[in-house]
Amino acid sequence: MICLCPSCHANVTRGALPISDDTLYEWKTILRDRPPDPSPIFVEAGSDAKLLLGSIAVTGNGGLIVFDLSPSSRLSLTIKDGDIFLINLAISDTTRRELVPIVDGHVRVRDPGIDLEHRTGLVRVTAQPGLAHL
Repeated sequence: MICLCPSCHANVTRGALPISDDTLYEWKTILRDRPPDPSPIFVEAGSDAKLLLGSIAVTGNGGLIVFDLSPSSRLSLTIKDGDIFLINLAISDTTRRELVPIVDGHVRVRDPGIDLEHRTGLVRVTAQPGLAHL
């Protein structure tokens, strides 16, 4: 199995981007020095853009800064073209060291002690025991 980004997957499925079996087998042999970054957080378009924070929901027309206390403590969302939802978030430890930046929906994990579970409808970030308190 080869994972493709949503754009490439759609083009391969429709036949607009032909990929030969030889190319697929070549891709499977690529050695990476680190695991690939997770795919972007994708939120399907809906009639109302809403971000749930526990029991509180925030909404905004075109975008919203939920909080921006410092470079290591911020949360905002932007809605592009009325249907593309982009989130910006900094997850830091108690020393303000940024561990998981999310920029326009793109997630990076900067510490090997951080586990990121990411699938449609869920993003869960947990820290391994012994990591500075989140």
